[in-house]
Amino acid sequence: MTEKIEKLIQLARLAPSVHNTQPWRVLVKDNTLNVSVHEPSVLDHGDPTLRELWLSVGCFMYCLEQISPECGLQLTPLETQTSNLSSVVCTYTIKQIEPTAPKISILLQTRRSDRRLYAKDPLSKKNKSLLQSLICPEGTAVSVVDDKVILAKAASLTATGLRMAFSMPDFRKELSDLIIATNSRQNTGLYYYALNRTRVGGWMEKLSIRTGINTQKLVQNDYDRILNSSALVFILSDGDTPKYWTSAGKTYMAASIKIEDLGLAQSTTAALVEAGDLHEEIENLIGTKNRIQAVIRIGTPRHNGRPKRTPRLSVSEIST
Repeated sequence: MTEKIEKLIQLARLAPSVHNTQPWRVLVKDNTLNVSVHEPSVLDHGDPTLRELWLSVGCFMYCLEQISPECGLQLTPLETQTSNLSSVVCTYTIKQIEPTAPKISILLQTRRSDRRLYAKDPLSKKNKSLLQSLICPEGTAVSVVDDKVILAKAASLTATGLRMAFSMPDFRKELSDLIIATNSRQNTGLYYYALNRTRVGGWMEKLSIRTGINTQKLVQNDYDRILNSSALVFILSDGDTPKYWTSAGKTYMAASIKIEDLGLAQSTTAALVEAGDLHEEIENLIGTKNRIQAVIRIGTPRHNGRPKRTPRLSVSEIST
């Protein structure tokens, strides 16, 4: 592996993923780079459709593709498939080029998921327009909604979705196993600080999820976070299959990078997307026939300092 390729993977591995599972692996051979799925990362109860996994892989692929010129590389996809978890998802050919000025790589390194409450500032028309006008992969789109009535409905439906999820013991066990103590050496999962929790608070949240006791407080927290947002960014797609989920992951990543560029705080909420047909109510309210694949809440940071980044697997750990 050349120094340029190693640098590219080092940066791309910072892509966000469902519960920080980082479900991707790479194989560099000669002048090709293969991206594949790490099947042990599949969440049987938290992601039964595999939507979140393919969104995550799409985020990683976006980072590879967009950052490669900044590393002096040109990646050209030869073939992409999303029908078989055991097969290579995408094969890229690699060509050396003159490096471009770094921008996306810098924003990716500063980007964080901020689960704290935001300042109650309205989203400016300029920022809304910039997000709405993002160039998206074919079959996907971005919709930015700052209407308070729709935000309130989204908060209510998210709470409903979370209550549905927390009613399932297998889901609770799987999620609680992913919550990691701050002093752990594990490089995947959700550290207490990523949940905006102290050591004691993180332990209590893990216990609450595992036992199902007092989960209403967790539901209320997510409800409040959405109501507190300046806007919600909906990632939409024409279809609802792994092909579209992967493309939606790329669109999610493009939106996330732009949000960081605008100096806004962001975090993701998935309950509205995954729980039953709750998404249909929001789709009707925002007037789209497309499927909501991801939701990003955005707003003005109200706290000093950035949240800490959750750990990532090393280049050697994701290389096969």
